[in-house]
Amino acid sequence: MDCSEPAHLPVLERNVVNFNSQINFPHISRPSIINIGSNQVLLLGGEYIHEEDGYLDTRTSELVFLWELTNEGKSVRMKKLENMKKSRQNPIVFKIKNNVDVAGGVGGDMGRTSLHGTVGYRLHDSSSGTQLYDQRLLSCTERFDLVENKWYPCKFSLPKPLHSASVAVNEEENFALITGGVSAYQKETRITTQHNKSSFQKKLVTECDRIIAFDEVHGFQLLESKLHYPRSNHVSIRIQ
Repeated sequence: MDCSEPAHLPVLERNVVNFNSQINFPHISRPSIINIGSNQVLLLGGEYIHEEDGYLDTRTSELVFLWELTNEGKSVRMKKLENMKKSRQNPIVFKIKNNVDVAGGVGGDMGRTSLHGTVGYRLHDSSSGTQLYDQRLLSCTERFDLVENKWYPCKFSLPKPLHSASVAVNEEENFALITGGVSAYQKETRITTQHNKSSFQKKLVTECDRIIAFDEVHGFQLLESKLHYPRSNHVSIRIQ
């Protein structure tokens, strides 16, 4: 099909979708969304925001919702499911058979920010008199059983803390490839002083070009190959 001519381009129709739900959906931004088939998607985690005393309190979310498209695409049924074991923002989410795996992401509080201020990351500072918050990068994984609608811990963990990566799964749903993302971790390196004395120095390393493979036998494996360019918050598409 030749899509170069305007006449051959698909036409997008505006469709008003009604929510058929009694659930008061919270104010959550940037949740992870995954298609689980049968006109159903899961919304997981993200950033939970609420206003209090003129401030925005923000924290990562552990909430999980099932959205189902019904009535020939005219309405959406929403259902609250069991929370994740850990709150996560920008995790790696993929479906293997009847399970949805959620790995890594950012956990912990985002902090309290003025409504008209700049939202930013906060670090612990024991010398400061003001209350600061910690951002934690996660490497652990948990698994949602689509048959039982229940979360279980997963025995596999990412080789390094990671968030904002992209993932693609093969057609048989038994292999996943994770690319890019942001991995920040402490690395100890040995340094030699001018007096030939050795000591260890901790350095914060940030990587965005790694490739990780996953299967049920070997778990997560960090590959030697790397992306040509660092990437995060990007899209991966499986072609055949």
